Amino acid sequence: MSKQVAIVMGSDSDWPVMQEAATALDSVGIEYEVNVVSAHRTPEEMLAFAKGAKENGFKVVIACGHYFYIIESWFIARYFLSS
Repeated sequence: MSKQVAIVMGSDSDWPVMQEAATALDSVGIEYEVNVVSAHRTPEEMLAFAKGAKENGFKVVIACGHYFYIIESWFIARYFLSS
């Protein structure tokens, strides 16, 4: 079974914050995948992750920093504003 939780951050420097989520998941035996994808430096890679998250088996995405806001904006535009 593939990992159903993704922890996503824009930079390695976000890890001290996101490690708290990883620790919580570890404590209850939930496997996860950690991704560092910069919305500023690699926007196409970031959008590819977002577009493929469901197909890749993720049910939950825990994101922080600018990544969170960009993904949120993309989903709103894609699913609520498109005609």
